[in-house]
Amino acid sequence: MITGRADFSFAQGLPQAGPADWPRFGYDLHNTRHNARETLLGRDNVSRLKLKWTFQAEGPIQATPTVIGDTLFFGSHDGSQYALDSATGQLKWRFRAEPLPNRVRSSCHYLDGRTYFGDNYSRVRCLDAATGREIWSTRLSDRRGMQMFCSVAVHDGKVLTGFSSNMESGEIACLDAETGAVRWRFRVVPGSQYGGGSVVDLPGRRRAVQHCLQSHGQREGLHACRSDALHREHSGP
Repeated sequence: MITGRADFSFAQGLPQAGPADWPRFGYDLHNTRHNARETLLGRDNVSRLKLKWTFQAEGPIQATPTVIGDTLFFGSHDGSQYALDSATGQLKWRFRAEPLPNRVRSSCHYLDGRTYFGDNYSRVRCLDAATGREIWSTRLSDRRGMQMFCSVAVHDGKVLTGFSSNMESGEIACLDAETGAVRWRFRVVPGSQYGGGSVVDLPGRRRAVQHCLQSHGQREGLHACRSDALHREHSGP
C-alpha cells in the first residue's frame, strides 16, 4: 500500500558510490562511526572548513544525514524525507510520509538503490533512492502512543528496527527488505500496562553476536536483547 508521495525536482538516477559515503547512522553495521576510506579531511585541514551551502527544511532535523556519492538523504520533523545534491544543496526529491502531520526522526539506511527509514507512526518505509518513489511501507502498530525513535539496520535481506510507547512496552521487529512483510517481532516487556522497554538505540552487528537493541524502561529498568537475529528466523512472544 502506498502511503506517501514524492515531489520530483531534478532526480536523475541512482547515486554512484564514493569514498566519502556514509550509508547509515553509525556508518556501518558495527556502528564504528568511522569511514577509513575518507582521507580528504584530517587534523591539518579540518579547522579550515567553511560553510558551502544551506538548505531550509520545513521542520527540525534530528536524523543523521546519509551520503552516497553526489546525494545526501535526511528526514525532518515536517514528515518528509529529502534527497539533495551533496555538492550544491539543490533539492533532488522530497517524499512526504502521509498521513500528515508526521515526523521522520529515523536516519535512513541506503542499500542497493533503496533507502529505508521509519516515521512517527511506527511505519517502516522503503523508497527508490533515485526518485523518492515509495516501494513499500509497513505499519508496525496502530496502538496509541507508539513512536519510532531509532534508525533501521538492513542486512541479508532483512530490516531490523524498534519502536516505543508511553502506554505499552516497546518492540523490535524484523521485516523482509524486498516486500516489507514482518518476519518476526519481539515485545521487550510482555504484559506491561505502564510503558517501558523503549527502543531508542540502534541495532548493531558485533562479530558473531547480534545486539538487537539497547532499551530503557520505567519500572522494568534496563533491558538488552542479544541474539543472532539478523541471520535467523525468530518467533517472538
